[in-house]
Amino acid sequence: MKKTLILEIGGEGGSIKLLKINDEFVYTTSELALMEEGDDPKDFKSRSSFFQDFESAMVSMINKYPVFRLYPLEINDKFKDQINKYYQTYLTSNKGDNYLRNEKWESILLSL
Repeated sequence: MKKTLILEIGGEGGSIKLLKINDEFVYTTSELALMEEGDDPKDFKSRSSFFQDFESAMVSMINKYPVFRLYPLEINDKFKDQINKYYQTYLTSNKGDNYLRNEKWESILLSL
């Protein structure tokens, strides 16, 4: 099984990873930092369905989570350009609201 990390983003208490596994794409979440003693770790992790292409996985993840309001932890160089297109669409659809700009995303994505 060939597994490639495409994107990892973090927020308060958790993270989201977008992965390519063989020829399919999937995203996972982990909120283990929110666990308290006695909690079941399985309750703090989730996985999406598998997607046949990057675009479907990315759109699903963006529709479910505030991706560009979180912080990029790692971005695979081979996918920077594609992810940047989604970031630019995000900015365009929220035009005029500078609060939505994220310096971390821009410093990574604009250093193509």
